[in-house]
Amino acid sequence: MAVYAAAEGVRAENIPGVDVTVVHPGRIRSEMNERVGRRTRFMADTVPGVRAMVAAVQRRRVRAYVPARPWAPVGLPVKRLPLSAVNRPA
Repeated sequence: MAVYAAAEGVRAENIPGVDVTVVHPGRIRSEMNERVGRRTRFMADTVPGVRAMVAAVQRRRVRAYVPARPWAPVGLPVKRLPLSAVNRPA
C-alpha cells in the first residue's frame, strides 16, 4: 500500500512529462514461486506477464492488473473494503 500511495502522490503532482503506472502483480511464474510444482490457476507465464506490464506502461495506463484475470474485475470492490478485510493475518 505504501508504494501505491507514493505513486498516487506523484500522479497528483501532475508533473509535465511524468506518467505513473501502478502495476498490481498477480501470480506470475518466477523464481519467487518456483516451489509451486504444478501449474496453478490464474498463474501467468513470465514472458506474457512481463509483456503485459510493459504494454500497460507504454499505453500510459493509470493502473494495471497482471495477469488481468481474475484481478481486474475485483479490483474496484476490493479497493472499497476496509484493510482489515483484505490484509492477510500475520
